[in-house]
Amino acid sequence: NQEELIKIYSIANVFINPSKEETFSMVCLEALACSVPVMVYQNTAMADFVNEKNGLVCKKIEKEEVLKVLKKKDFNFKNVKNYSVSMYRNSILKLYDEISKSEVK
Repeated sequence: NQEELIKIYSIANVFINPSKEETFSMVCLEALACSVPVMVYQNTAMADFVNEKNGLVCKKIEKEEVLKVLKKKDFNFKNVKNYSVSMYRNSILKLYDEISKSEVK
């Protein structure tokens, strides 16, 4: 249930996504939409929308990095509003179209 998810995300101090091979992550966006800072690995697609303003992109997620995020108080989650399912769908369709056209040549 969406309302329960909002409550669960909202009580968190930080959301850590431990995936080292991740494409676009809806759970990270959900956490950000609930004003929860997110920690992700740098070599994932999540690093495209997670930054120092709304979380931390890390080589390794270790205790020191978690403490750094927990101590920071001035996060900004406004950029999350730029993402939507339709925007994501449209970007995938555009990429697919570009790839399929380039393969025809």
